[in-house]
This record gives sequence, structure tokens and C-alpha cells, in this order.
Amino acid sequence: MSAMPWLPTEVPPLNEKVPTELVRRMQQEQLVDLGPATAGALPVAPLEVSKEAYFSLCDAAVHLVDLLSTTAAHLGATSAQRLAALGMRPEDAPLFQDDEAREAELATAITRADVVIGPNGPLFVEYNVAGAVGGLVEGGCLRDVWTEVARLSGEPAPNAIDPLAALGDGFARLLRTTPAWPRLDVVASLRDYPRARTTRLFDLEVQALQAAGIQARLWEPEDYARRESTGLPEAFWANFTVAEWHELGISLDPIRAAIDGGATMIPSQSACFPNSKRLLGLLSEGLDWMSDQDRAFADQWIPWSRIVGDRKVEWRGRTCSLPELLSSERADFVLKHGDAMKGEAVWMGKACDQQTWDALVQTATRNGTDYIAQEYIRPERCVVNLSWPDGRVAAAEIAPVVSPFVMAGQSGGLWYRFTVDPDVPIVSRPNGAIDNLITWV
Repeated sequence: MSAMPWLPTEVPPLNEKVPTELVRRMQQEQLVDLGPATAGALPVAPLEVSKEAYFSLCDAAVHLVDLLSTTAAHLGATSAQRLAALGMRPEDAPLFQDDEAREAELATAITRADVVIGPNGPLFVEYNVAGAVGGLVEGGCLRDVWTEVARLSGEPAPNAIDPLAALGDGFARLLRTTPAWPRLDVVASLRDYPRARTTRLFDLEVQALQAAGIQARLWEPEDYARRESTGLPEAFWANFTVAEWHELGISLDPIRAAIDGGATMIPSQSACFPNSKRLLGLLSEGLDWMSDQDRAFADQWIPWSRIVGDRKVEWRGRTCSLPELLSSERADFVLKHGDAMKGEAVWMGKACDQQTWDALVQTATRNGTDYIAQEYIRPERCVVNLSWPDGRVAAAEIAPVVSPFVMAGQSGGLWYRFTVDPDVPIVSRPNGAIDNLITWV
């Protein structure tokens, strides 16, 4: 990695050729019914980083997916053995297919990492591997916004990989494998998005698939169960997570029936393995099969992470009890549940009092392999211009959380989120996160 700063070090100049009010309205129109907050502060431009910074992170994201997949394969010879190795409950992963090789091949069809830019560069703090990961559609729509702003300014289109186009291309590559699938059914539910008034999010995903030459159709799960058989090989995009459908009371029976009837689910249920935060802990600690290059990569790109247990660990050159280390060095650590999503079940030591933190550490220690501890990374900040509803444009300091997408083994570009208050501990939609795209110059 270059010693140069990853984030821009200067405030970008304002674009005076396109009215800020118009730029705000374009973002609001493009992001309607997709989830991001658009009523308050909004960026007036994409975040520009160097080409070297952009592609070094994209390439690292692709390589880390490979390492996560290899780690999952070493957990056991079968899906049941891998679940047991991670202490995961079979009822939380009920959609495995019989073909173990195909399960592994299709597990990482759609992925999105979360990256904190620390003092020494980017670090992967989480990897989301599932059929429904946030930001793909938002990133594609924001790319359209900034492309149109550039056109109105008489400037070249911004340099950025289009996440939606990458989604379509990734599925097109998968559908060309043997057996070739003639179409892709998209199984999703608007019940996953109670604030949405339309199916626009899913419609844009289907359009991206169709733009890549894929015959695609959207189904609610109950309607999918009543589809007519074509007699041809069937594949469907499982555009949901098992955990969220469990919470919402949406039955998985139509999905299970489709799999039992011969349909192939993409991503496969085996996505739950690379999705587990425990695997970052395993890679960070080091595994027997890892080469020197693998270990060097993990040291550079993954913060110090360990599966929590009553055991000894090495930290900053000393051997110590992990629970005692977490208690005594509270401000240096974050606790995370291995399977939680959406910024939930994440606790930062520096945001907890000692009594609360110690209770969390005790719970994590008692619960086998359910939790990981991760060294806290102080995020670097940069300054961007934001527009406000009252017409103001003002520079603001932000601490972006950067998300590289990887679709079927190839990069899908960079999206990021931030909050107006850079000290908000968890950057998430419930905490007012704002979306934007990263481009290279």
C-alpha cells in the first residue's frame, strides 16, 4: 500500500455551473423509495480519491473474498460440519442444496465489505455476504446523478465502476456456467422495506439484470411458489436474508420447495460462512494453511480480531488472557456478534462504562464462538461540501465508512456512508447515515 493518504487532504472546489438546489433535487429523485435519508444534508459531489487508492481497495476486496471462501472450506468437508465449527444453529441456515461444490461456488455471488480508513490506511472491519446487501442500487443511482451533473457542467463523466452494472454482469457470468440457466427469477419481498411505497428498489435490480442480457422477473415468495414450471433448469436470486425473513414472519417454505424441486439458489446458503465475522477473526489470528503472503495481507488489511473465549492471545507483543485484556483495555476494542447485521449487536468499549463493558465481555466469553473482539480503529477524516435544505453549502468534516462491492469475483466499485456528526459511533441508517459514491481521478 502506498504511504500517500487514502482520503483527499483538501476541500474540493464547488461546482458553480449547476445550481445546488438542482443537485439536491436530482439526488432526492434518484434515491426515492430506496431508503437513504435525503431531507437533511446532502453531498454536492462524489468523493474523489486517487486511482491508486481506488483500485488498491477494490483489488484487496476481491482477494479477501477468496481468503474468506478458503477459510470457510477449511472449516469442514460439509455444510453441517462448517456450521458446527462456527457454533451456528442449523435453523438459522435452512436452505442448503445437496451439491456441496455448487454451494461453495455460488456463496459469494454478491458481497459488500465495510472498511474504516485508519491512520495507516484502509482496514476491513466487516464483510457482508448475502443475497441482499445495501448500497448496490443506491450506488448505481448516485453514479447516474454525478454523471448527469458532469454533463450539465460540460465535464467528462466521473470515473467509477457502476455497482448496478457490475451486479448484472456478475449474474450473467454465473448464468453462463454449466448447466446454463435460461433465466433468473428474483425472489424478494416488499415487506423487507416497510417504509417503501413501491417496488422501485427491486425494479432497478431487475432492470440491471435485463441490461446484462438476462431474462429476469420479480416474485414475492408466495407467488414464486405458484409459478408454472418451464421444464428448463431454474435459478433464482434469493434477494433476502434468512434472519430478516424470520423476524418478519415470512415463510421460507416456498424457497425450500423450489430448492427441493431442483431450482438453484443464488447466492447459496453457504454465504452464511464468509458472512460470519468469526472468519475475520480466524484470518487475523492466522491459520495453518495460510502462506506468508496470506498472513502479510491479513496483517495489512484486517484489524486485530479474535473470536472471544476464555483463552490466551498475543496482543502488541505480549501474551495475555483475552477477557482480561478486553476489560483492562476497554477503549481499544469493539465487541461484535458474529452473525448480526445492520450495525446491530456492536459495542464500542470507549462508548461503554466499565461495568456495562465487563458484563458484555462476560456474556461474550460464556457464549462459545458467538462473538469477536476487534481492535478499535480511529477513523481518519476528510472535509467535504454539504448542501442543506435552507440553501446553505458548508464544508463539513466526515469520517466515511467505505464499502467495496465484489460481484461473482469481480469488483463492483466503491460506495460510502457518513454522518454529519463524525463522532457517531455506528454509521448506519438509524443513526442518520448519508450515502454517496466514490470516484477516482
